[in-house]
Amino acid sequence: MKLQYIILSLGLVAAPVEAVQWTQWTESGAGNAGATGNIAGPGVTVTVDGPLTYGQTSVPSPATWWSYLGTPWQAFETNPNRPPDSGIVAPSAGVHSITFSRPVKGVWLNVLSLGQTFSDYYVRWSFDRPFEVLGHGLSYYGDGDLFDAGRNVLEGHEGSGVVYFSGRLDKLTFSMDREENWSGFTVGIDAVPEPATWGLMLAGFAQIGWMMRRRAVAVRA
Repeated sequence: MKLQYIILSLGLVAAPVEAVQWTQWTESGAGNAGATGNIAGPGVTVTVDGPLTYGQTSVPSPATWWSYLGTPWQAFETNPNRPPDSGIVAPSAGVHSITFSRPVKGVWLNVLSLGQTFSDYYVRWSFDRPFEVLGHGLSYYGDGDLFDAGRNVLEGHEGSGVVYFSGRLDKLTFSMDREENWSGFTVGIDAVPEPATWGLMLAGFAQIGWMMRRRAVAVRA
C-alpha cells in the first residue's frame, strides 16, 4: 500500500506543468539586425536570425498583440498562460532561425496576422519539423484562416493562432515564401520543473526501487 501511495504521489509531481515560459524580447530591429530575448526561468537566451520587417519590445497601448485589457484574444485562448504584452518579431521573406542557448522541450509560437485578406494573399512559413496548430481565431487584426498546409507548412490568410512543436530542440528554422505588409510572432517553451521538484521525483524513484528490491528478497526467502 505504501508503494502504491509513493507511485501515485510521484505521478502528481511528474504531471506536465500547464504553463508556458515566454520570451521577453530585449533587442529587435528591421533589416538583418535580428532579435534577441530572454526566458528568465530556465535562463535561456532566444536569438532570431534572418530578415525582419521590424521588431518591438514594448507596446504602449491597452490593445496589445496577445490580449485586450488583460483578456487573451480568441486566437490565443489555447495558451495556458498569456505571453508578455510587450513584444513581437515580424519576419520578412527569406530564411529565419530561432535559436535557444541550450536545448528546450516543447516550443510555443504565437502567430499574428499571417497573410492578408485582400486578393487571397496567402503567406506560407515552411518549417524544418512537424507542428500542431492548437487554435486560431479573432485577434488584433481580425479573424482569418491559419492552418497546417501539410509538409511542415503553416499557411495564413490574415491568420492568427497558436502553433506547438513537441520534443527537444535547440533550433527552429523556417522560410517565408513572400513579402507582405507584416506578420509577427513570439516564442515560449514548456515550463521546466523546479530543481526541488526534480529532487522529489528522484527521491521517489529511489524509494520505489528500494521497496521493490526488498519485496524481491522477501519472495526469494
